[in-house]
Amino acid sequence: MRISELGLPKQAADLLESEGYSELWPPQEAAVKAGAADGGGVLVAAPTASGKTLTAMLAIIGFISRGGGRAVYLSPLRALASEKYAELKKLEGPLGIKVGMSIGGTGPAEARLAGCGVLVFTNERLDSILRRGVPWASEIGLAIADEVHLVGDETRGPALEAVLTRLVRAPQNPQVVALSATVSNAKEVSRWLGCKMVSSSWRPVRLTEGVCANGEVVMSDGRQFAEPASPAGTAPALGVQCVEEGGQSLVFAPTRPRSRTAATRAAAIMPDLPAADSKKLEKLADRILAENEKTDQVEDLARLVRKGAAFHHAGLAQACRTAVESGFRDGLIRLIASTPTLAAGVNLPARRVVVSSVFRYDARLGRNAPISVMEYKQLCGRAGRPQYDEYGEAIIADSRGTSEMWDHYVHGEPEPVSSHMMGERAMRMHALGLAASDPGIPRDAMLGFFSATLGGRAEGRASVEDALDGALDMLESSGLIYDSGGYRPTVFGRAASEMYLDPAAAVLFRDAMQAAPKGGRPLGMLREIVISPEFYPRFSLRQADLPDAADLLSRRGAELLDEPPPWVADDQHEANVWCPRALLALDAWISERTAKEIAARHGVEAGDLHNMVDKAVWLSACLARIARAAGRRDLAPHVISLGARLRHGIKADLLDLVRIRGIGRVRARRLYLAGIRTQADVAAAPRKRLAGVQGIGPALAARLQSGRAP
Repeated sequence: MRISELGLPKQAADLLESEGYSELWPPQEAAVKAGAADGGGVLVAAPTASGKTLTAMLAIIGFISRGGGRAVYLSPLRALASEKYAELKKLEGPLGIKVGMSIGGTGPAEARLAGCGVLVFTNERLDSILRRGVPWASEIGLAIADEVHLVGDETRGPALEAVLTRLVRAPQNPQVVALSATVSNAKEVSRWLGCKMVSSSWRPVRLTEGVCANGEVVMSDGRQFAEPASPAGTAPALGVQCVEEGGQSLVFAPTRPRSRTAATRAAAIMPDLPAADSKKLEKLADRILAENEKTDQVEDLARLVRKGAAFHHAGLAQACRTAVESGFRDGLIRLIASTPTLAAGVNLPARRVVVSSVFRYDARLGRNAPISVMEYKQLCGRAGRPQYDEYGEAIIADSRGTSEMWDHYVHGEPEPVSSHMMGERAMRMHALGLAASDPGIPRDAMLGFFSATLGGRAEGRASVEDALDGALDMLESSGLIYDSGGYRPTVFGRAASEMYLDPAAAVLFRDAMQAAPKGGRPLGMLREIVISPEFYPRFSLRQADLPDAADLLSRRGAELLDEPPPWVADDQHEANVWCPRALLALDAWISERTAKEIAARHGVEAGDLHNMVDKAVWLSACLARIARAAGRRDLAPHVISLGARLRHGIKADLLDLVRIRGIGRVRARRLYLAGIRTQADVAAAPRKRLAGVQGIGPALAARLQSGRAP
């Protein structure tokens, strides 16, 4: 079936054809025949790279062309949401609509989003917005749920499950188009959503899977070849072998250090690259060094990039990850060694994927454990680049067993999607959300909602009642809701719900704020943030951190909201309780230490520091809101100041200066040291004196004083 045969508006059809879409692939055609473009609910369960994005676009084009109202696109990750937003923005002209996106932040978004015909959200963001009862929610007539199999994710799945349950129960009965990897219980998921199921194993590039063991690689299509003899090790050598044959490789390693090691070993045996590509890689490496603080990790990455290899993990700063991704897309970087997080992130396919280990550390078990078949298939799905490769290869290069890996992974069926909605955290989060979005909601209505979730349908009414009653008891006894013939949120409960905060964390914040002395103590408030169950990433104190922890507590222990116990220098557990490594890192950040210094001293790399800061800024806003709701308005300004310090990485004396556009932590400190310490000082300073401050100059000085700074 061709695009021209679908009866699409001409401008939309022309756009799709200009983007390279001319003929539908089998899963896309099956989805269209099932009604995806005509208002029908469809669940498409198909492999990675089988064209599910076009199915979503056809559903949106059909919906908007019929004057259907408002469409929402749900994505599990910010990076994926941004990617989809960029693709959907292309529909604005042909369809005469505005495409908007909201993937983070804590402020109200209704006014900014109300004029958009298509909206891209992360799952949690839309759940948070729907709790506030936005007027345009009743206009949602189409919901695209990307990666819907992630309903089975223990941490983030319940948010998607709650949003979809709200939508399928909405009075306007919106069309739902769900996109999923292949799962064994796709029929069950489609029945829950009220959708027709389209299941397909087709993909545009043939994928073969194999196992490397005992010096030989055996592939699922019958091919066999010898493991490359190399001092680099099996996985890097298999990746480089593909590069030598003209392809690109992704090598998945179970940990960050092993991804860096794999990239280093691969770079040592990479073939010589064309001179033109080498020059471009030199520029890319120089860009990485220019845009990031020159930590050992960044300098190592730049060195590898010059050879056409790279590593990629969440510890890298975003600028580094973006540079690596763009270099790989452009065909300059031939091999990336990455942690498995890349498999769920931006779209970076390769000809060959090498899985160096099918074991990963499981914190719940306290040991290494095999990954799921679903995760393995997600890793494999990165193999095979449409329009570049005629085939894709995925090879397990794990020495621990062969026949078991063939049976379990290569020939295995992905696990069924199972709900985690009945867990304590999920139930209290979403029971509070229902009370906040529908004040006065009776218990039976709540029971009806949770019974309609995927978990409720699987567990049965009795289990739902038990889980719900446990959540309601916790919420009511903690002062988050009250029963007045129906459940309503208290002021405190509404604050927790609107901030999308786990009620258990909200209770801890409230209790800490009520017990806090007057005046606000930054270290104590910061500790409440980092010990919150909502804070991550978490790092245990190392032996090397104990002197720093002891020093911080001896100098500033009185700032803590609780009085610390007598310090025991060799008691690492007690040190972790009172001074987690995140507290050391974030205190260093707001003391204006550089990312390089923090990485060297505390072992927290730039990407992790960014994630810590991002989470701490959000939690500081939550803490301020909870302080007001708990009757401690006197503390809220101090918490807000702490949030600003975290956002900019500054001491308190720079707060006024960083409010000026174009002034960050470095320029603000230079201005302050030059005696220009407030916004009024900037406005009043002689232009020549202002321009003479390092990093300012005449042009920026003029813009700062005219209010036109970038």
